[in-house]
Amino acid sequence: MKIDDKLLKDTLIESKIPANDFALISKENKTKILSKYVDNTKLNSGRFLRYFECLKDLGKVYYGVEAIRAILELPLEGDFFIFTEKGDDIYKISGWNNIKLIIPQLPSSLDVYITDVNLAAMICLTSEDNVIISGKNPFTR
Repeated sequence: MKIDDKLLKDTLIESKIPANDFALISKENKTKILSKYVDNTKLNSGRFLRYFECLKDLGKVYYGVEAIRAILELPLEGDFFIFTEKGDDIYKISGWNNIKLIIPQLPSSLDVYITDVNLAAMICLTSEDNVIISGKNPFTR
C-alpha cells in the first residue's frame, strides 16, 4: 500500500507503530494518530474528521477533484459522524443533504488521499492535514 503523506508517516514513527502492517494498528493508536489533526472548531479552515457507514471502491486512491467526486458518489446509507478533537464529542448526521453542506467547505485545490488502511476503516488524508475516516463508529465496536 502506498501512502504519500509525510505527516501520517511521521506520526506513525512518532507513535512507534509499525508502518508496514496497518492491519495491526489498534483502535487506541488510530485515535491517537487521528485526533492530532482534528479540530471541529476549525471546520471552515478544512480540518475535520468524518465517519461514513459505507464507502464504495475500497482500496482505490483518488486525488483532488476526483476525490471530491468519489465522496459525492458515496452510496450513503445510515448515519455518519463528525468528531471534535480527541473524539470527545460526536455529532451524528443523517442524510445526503447534510454531507453536501460540508463538501463546499473543502478548498478546491486540496489533494485528498483515499487509501486502504484496512477494510474496517478507510482513511482519507489530505495534504492540509485534514482527516476523513470511513467505516463503523469506533466507539461502538
